Amino acid sequence: MTKVVIAELSNEFEYIEIFPVADLHVGAPEFQESKFLQLLNYVKEKENVFLILLGDLCNNAIKSSVSNVYEETMPPQEQKKKLIEYLSPVANKILAMVAGNHEYRSKKEVGADILEDVAMLLGLEGKYSPDGVVLKVKFGRFKHQSDKKIAYNFYITHGASTSLRPGGALNRAELLQLEVENVDVYIVGHAHKQIVHPTQSLFFDDKNNVLIPEDKYVILTGSWTKWSSYAERKGYRPQKLGCPRILLDGYFKSIKVEI
Repeated sequence: MTKVVIAELSNEFEYIEIFPVADLHVGAPEFQESKFLQLLNYVKEKENVFLILLGDLCNNAIKSSVSNVYEETMPPQEQKKKLIEYLSPVANKILAMVAGNHEYRSKKEVGADILEDVAMLLGLEGKYSPDGVVLKVKFGRFKHQSDKKIAYNFYITHGASTSLRPGGALNRAELLQLEVENVDVYIVGHAHKQIVHPTQSLFFDDKNNVLIPEDKYVILTGSWTKWSSYAERKGYRPQKLGCPRILLDGYFKSIKVEI
């Protein structure tokens, strides 16, 4: 069930940066650890930089899965420990987290939610949901008023698109706007592609009988695994590693997304 998470941040922030991280696949030989550590160091050094986690953080190869257990660099239990090691120094910067299909393997087979274990050990139980999270981020001073923070609404879920083409993956992600309304930014992972789609909806103000345009973003975040082995066998194209950067203004409602 979708969880609602409220992130109350400092009213002193003029802006914040959010990095939506998905598809690390810790334990896979393709995982690019050094690139991920660079991001973690940046998050640790900057007070106004935060993370959202969108699943497939562990590769979690088991005998019944597509992934080859014999190619893993470490078993699932060690993957979980390694993930905790990575995230512990930035646990206070994690705004919300959801699971992916790789973590769901263990839940389906034996009822074990490995990301719930990670969330509990990091003190993030209230920010975790296996399926989806509506996240409200509040910070800054709206129009420079000292008593009112500006708010941005996100909907995050791991995603399920199996399309090889960017258009198919985006089409699937865009449907989220029909599922959850009054959201500024929709984010999914899974497709291992970085795509940013700015769009707009029209809100009918029936008190003043006018249509008010509202800016929206649909974002597919990328992966942290290099192109080889499984991707090559399946015919997947190489993709830019990492994830987009989302910049939110703390004085006026403004969203920018950079890849």
